[in-house]
Amino acid sequence: MDPVTHAASGALAMLAMPQRPATRWALPLAAFAAASPDLDILAASGPLQTLLLHRGITHALAAAPLMGLLLAILARPLWRYDTRNAWSFGGVWAFMMLMVLLHIWLDALTTYGTLVWLPFSGERLRLNAVYIIDLLMTLPLLWGIWHGLRQEKKRAQAQGAIPFPFQDTAGLTVSDGKPGVRLALFWSILLYPALALGCQIWHTQQMQASLAAQGRDIRQMVVLPDAFAPLFWRALYLEKLPARPADAPAWQTQLDPLLPPADRQEELVVRIRGLDALGRPHGQEETRVAAPSGLMTALARQSVACRTFDQFLLLPVITPLPEDQRTTDMPGASQWLLHDERFGSQLELVQKIMAMRPNAGIPFQLMVQMEPGNMGPRLLQERLYFSDSRRDSGWQAPRRPSQPAFLPWLAGLR
Repeated sequence: MDPVTHAASGALAMLAMPQRPATRWALPLAAFAAASPDLDILAASGPLQTLLLHRGITHALAAAPLMGLLLAILARPLWRYDTRNAWSFGGVWAFMMLMVLLHIWLDALTTYGTLVWLPFSGERLRLNAVYIIDLLMTLPLLWGIWHGLRQEKKRAQAQGAIPFPFQDTAGLTVSDGKPGVRLALFWSILLYPALALGCQIWHTQQMQASLAAQGRDIRQMVVLPDAFAPLFWRALYLEKLPARPADAPAWQTQLDPLLPPADRQEELVVRIRGLDALGRPHGQEETRVAAPSGLMTALARQSVACRTFDQFLLLPVITPLPEDQRTTDMPGASQWLLHDERFGSQLELVQKIMAMRPNAGIPFQLMVQMEPGNMGPRLLQERLYFSDSRRDSGWQAPRRPSQPAFLPWLAGLR
């Protein structure tokens, strides 16, 4: 979820409290607390660290009490003895922990994937309910803040007070606007996410039934919010074909020798289809060559980067590496690009806007050099490249996975 939504949710939560400390720092501190887990990005020096740390340990449920404690210590104006209506330190700690949990909840609603179970599991939680920027969630939060502050200003003026923005005006008798504030908060963090999640489940069931009625062999499916969700959605599904189609890319024959024996017996593709609010398909069904699970498993055994990227991907696809990105270090090696279609759109307007990004391209890419081995591919070199952030590992030899020490394990660095 975007930083504005996170910060606004924290500020609105503070406004919704029955009574808050009478300090101008109350709302800014709440906004900072609700956005603070994303400070993990500052510790990521490269693409692999970004995958391991962003939405990592600072977003873990087990770390929420510690995060809340650190934020409570920083939020001294809320519990300082000379602050009118000051909360107890324990109350501030509980509030800050709730802000961290609120951040985790909002991130879990998106498609990126959040490592909420660290350090015990590296599985990502993604509910695929809301787009990463969703105005139906953000605008009510911003309206709630505006409404709450406006009502407090009116209340203060009615009593002859001169309010400072973000200052508490508790005890004045004019309506404080808290019903509107609480309604906006309830809509954005509970009701709207529940409705969006319900839509996602319904679309998934409808699409599964439709494809089953067509007699298609669907192995895995996920429905994702498109831009302007819940009006538009995207269905991604892994389909097994009875045989390689005549119009299959010619380069697939170059991939076959690299595959483990079991993967050579299956023809798998990833299909992409846009859906409207009623579940009706729109646009053309797109097809990508699926990255076989045996290939991904073989690469994950040989490389920490490949293992981490495999855990991050959603229905991975494979294609030959474009000529302008190839390396000449090993001329005989086969070079491939692995990614997924999670961050695209089936809406033409959104596609044009995304193409205007300064570093437009596939957001998260894994490039590999491979050669045939006895039981599958042998990984020679790898490169992680994230186009939007320009994080690039460069071509490097793979580092085999090993058992991490306790502290790296605790932080999710595996």
